Amino acid sequence: MKNIIKILVLLLCFNGAFAQVGVGTTDPKSTLDVEASSTATPTSEDGLLIPRIDEFPATNPGIDQDGMMVFITGNGSEEKGFYYWDNDIPDWVGVKDNNSLVRAKFSANTGVNQGAPGGNPDVVGWNKIVFDSETVDTNNEYDNVTGIYTAKKNGLVTVTASIVSTFNATGTPFPVGIAIYKNGTRWQKIDYANTLFTDYSRSLTINIYLETNDYLEIYLGFPETFADFNDLAEDKSRLIIMRQD
Repeated sequence: MKNIIKILVLLLCFNGAFAQVGVGTTDPKSTLDVEASSTATPTSEDGLLIPRIDEFPATNPGIDQDGMMVFITGNGSEEKGFYYWDNDIPDWVGVKDNNSLVRAKFSANTGVNQGAPGGNPDVVGWNKIVFDSETVDTNNEYDNVTGIYTAKKNGLVTVTASIVSTFNATGTPFPVGIAIYKNGTRWQKIDYANTLFTDYSRSLTINIYLETNDYLEIYLGFPETFADFNDLAEDKSRLIIMRQD
């Protein structure tokens, strides 16, 4: 009897290695086919549970896990929701109503160059910032070479641009600012009065409606007397653009 059971188990394992698998059905239509107990009157347990975790793994997945999905519970530091691993970025990408998402940062401490300095320390010259390292770009809308975000469809987006610098300001206070440009025109800005900073930081968040092919750029403002503004911090200077509808 024991030998018969062993043979049956071996046959089932051998067959399962090559066959389709059905859960709730004896006639699976795909590699894995999960059916509800009833399509008309399902129970509260009819569904598929994706692995639930509080935090992303300490060690990133690799190419073999490209497309792997998890559900973040919201009990940790990450926002609650479904995420999948995109090994091309590489990063975890949130799945939220098919909305597009851009996250970009500086790949290394760098600066913004406005060329030859002018003569007025009180004039804020606006100079484009290029966030050259994309961590997420679900719809390929941000160009990390030109620093231009181009909308692929109509809709409302939320834009957050944050700049932090380790520029050690001493002596005379100076004016600084940050601005969002739409289609080449300054759309909204925050100007700051002359202030002395040790670690400079500025942030601007707006909701803005874009039509297809409208484009956005981020600009940093600093005095004409500065040829460039140095040491924009890699881990703190970020651009986030999220579609809301």
